[in-house]
Order: sequence, then structure tokens, then C-alpha cells
Amino acid sequence: MLTFEEDFTTNSCVFMKIRNEFKDFDGAMAWEVVVEYVKGHKEITTVTGKTFDATFVGSCLFLKGGTPGTKRAERGEYLTGKDFIAAYDTVREWDEINTGNVKPYIKRQQSPFIALLHCAGILE
Repeated sequence: MLTFEEDFTTNSCVFMKIRNEFKDFDGAMAWEVVVEYVKGHKEITTVTGKTFDATFVGSCLFLKGGTPGTKRAERGEYLTGKDFIAAYDTVREWDEINTGNVKPYIKRQQSPFIALLHCAGILE
């Protein structure tokens, strides 16, 4: 099983990429895909098995879960559509993306941006 941050068997970084059918999507279009996924599923799960409750509220996603004891697990956090769109527009044409190389472009640097894309079917 691939993880977003690390393949623990080989201890190497695993990269993913935007699926071809989403390459022409701008950030606003990708945001709509993610929002529809969240509305229909109410949670996201990373490939490392961390689960987050996800709710669309106004123009934001409210995410709560992950590692017990963390601020996000206890109180949750918001990821705005504006921040998601800006990050997606920056990375959408990259050949390889993962949590490490995308993180500098996400305003909420701990948000599960990659997990949102993966769960919504945008990444492969």
C-alpha cells in the first residue's frame, strides 16, 4: 500500500500525480470535486489509515481527526476554498507531488490536502 509521505518498507518517499482527466481542471474545478466528495462521504482517510471527519461549511472544509492528542484531532481545523484553490493551481502541472513538496504551498500546512485529492479521485 502506498502512503503519501513515506513507504515504510523501503523508507523512501512516494510521489503521486494528478490524474490526466483532472490536468485541465483549475483549482476552482478541483475544489468542487473535493467538496462533492466530502458532502457524499463525510470523511476522508489517508492511505496511512488516518481518518478525518470532513464537513463542508460555507466556503470551507472543517476537518477533525487524525493523530489522537493533536489540535486537529481534538478541536479540528478549517481549510478554505481560497487556500485549496491557490495550492492546487500551483501544483496541478507538477509531474510528482507528495505531502513534503506540496506543504510550502498550503496555507494551513498541516491540512490533509493530499488526502482530500486522493479520496476525491484526483490523484493516482
